[in-house]
Amino acid sequence: MGVDCLQFEKGIEPTRYNRIPNMSDMTVEYESTNSGFYEVKDLTLSPLRNSSTNGFLQIGPVPASDFDEAAPYNSTILTDWFWQAGRLKHLPWAKTSGKNKFFKTTHYHDSGMYIDNDITWDLDIPGPTKIDTLSNIQFCVQGSEPEFASIRILDDKNNPYAFKRIFIELIAPKGLYPGSLLHRELGFPDKYGQLIEVESDANGTVNLFTEAPGISDIQYRGNKPIINQTTTFPSGTAMDKAFGRISTDYMVSNINHGNIVIRDQNLAAYSLESSITYTQMIVPSLYSNGVTKYDMGDYAVVGSIICKMSTGTTFDRVLALSYQDQPSHGEFIYDDAKGQIHILGNHSQSIEVTYNRRLAWITIDHPHMINIDKTVLDQITGDIIVDYDTEIDLKITAAAPDRVAGIQAKHLSMKIIAHNPFKNTVAWSLA
Repeated sequence: MGVDCLQFEKGIEPTRYNRIPNMSDMTVEYESTNSGFYEVKDLTLSPLRNSSTNGFLQIGPVPASDFDEAAPYNSTILTDWFWQAGRLKHLPWAKTSGKNKFFKTTHYHDSGMYIDNDITWDLDIPGPTKIDTLSNIQFCVQGSEPEFASIRILDDKNNPYAFKRIFIELIAPKGLYPGSLLHRELGFPDKYGQLIEVESDANGTVNLFTEAPGISDIQYRGNKPIINQTTTFPSGTAMDKAFGRISTDYMVSNINHGNIVIRDQNLAAYSLESSITYTQMIVPSLYSNGVTKYDMGDYAVVGSIICKMSTGTTFDRVLALSYQDQPSHGEFIYDDAKGQIHILGNHSQSIEVTYNRRLAWITIDHPHMINIDKTVLDQITGDIIVDYDTEIDLKITAAAPDRVAGIQAKHLSMKIIAHNPFKNTVAWSLA
C-alpha cells in the first residue's frame, strides 16, 4: 500500500483535493498557524523526498535544481517566488505566494506597518555529512563474479541523502586497470566502468557490485629470482635468511602478507611455512602508549609463536596470544605486518620467542615487493608463478545539491581486497 498524500486540517469533514499524479512523489500538505494546528486553506503541497526517516519526520527544503537544471542558485521548492518556472512548468501544484512555507516571519516598515517577509532562498538545504558502508574493507575474488557492496549516505539532519548524485571510482597504483563497478536499476545493469555516477535511492543507499582485475593481470609469472640477500636479527643472533625478491605490478595486501601462493611451471604449489621452529632472545626496541614493542626482525606464522618472559634467571613465564587491539597482563599481541611483539607495560628485559617462520613475506615499506626464502627457491626449477591478494582504492563522493552555494561534497576512501583464487591451495595456520 502506498500513501499519495497526507492532509491534516481542522473540521469534521476534510476538504476535497485532486492533484495531477506524478507517479513518484509523496506529498504532505501543511500551513503553519498560531493555533497549533496545521490549517490547509489553499492546499499547499511540498514534496516529501524522504520515505525512510530516522525518527521525527522533518520536511526540509528540496533544491529546485532537482526538478529544473536552470533553476537559480539556492532556490528551493519552498521559495517558488524566486523560481517562477517551478509553478508554471515543473510543480503546478506548488504555492505561488513566495512566502517561505516553514516560517511566517514579519518585520516593520518605516511607516510602522508590518508585512510578510518574502524569502528569496533558503539556506537550510541539507547536504551530505556521512557515508556508511557494510565494512571498512570490501572483498572480491580475482577473475570471479562481481561481489555485492552497499553504501548509504546521510545528510546533516541524519536523514537519508535521497535522490542525489553519487560518484564511485576504483583507483589502482601506477595507472593499472583497477577492475570495474557494476550498478543495476530494477535488476538490469545500467552503469559499468571504473568511474560511475548513480543516484541514491529513497533510503540514501547505493547498491553496486565490484569486479576485480583478472588473475593474469595481477599474477607474477617469470624467472626465478636470484638469491642475493642475507640479514641478521636486531639482537645480533645470526640466521641464514637468504632470499630472493620479485617486483609486482599491483600492490600486495598486508593482510596475512597477501596470502602468497607460489607454484612452479608445472603448477605444483609449495609450502610457505618452515617445518622447523626457531628460537631467539629479543631485546625491547620501543616503548609507546603503555606497550613495550619487540622487533623480531623476522615474520612468524600466526598462531605458531610461543613467547616467554623471565621471572628470575630463566624464561619460565609463558604469555598468551591475544587478538585484541591492546594486550592485557599476561598476554602479548603479534603485529604480523611489522613482525613485532607487543607486551603491556614498560619492560627492559629480553623475551624468548619460538616460532615457525614465514617463507614468503612483504614489508610495509615495499608493498610492491615479495620476498621468497632460499629454502623455497631451491626446490623450484625453471620459471615460477606467484599469486597474491592485492589492494585497490575505492573512492566515494556524495555530490552537493546542484546549484546550491555553501554546501560541500562528502568524500570517503576505502580499500578493496582482491583475493587470489589459489590462496587455499596450501594449508595455512591462519587463512
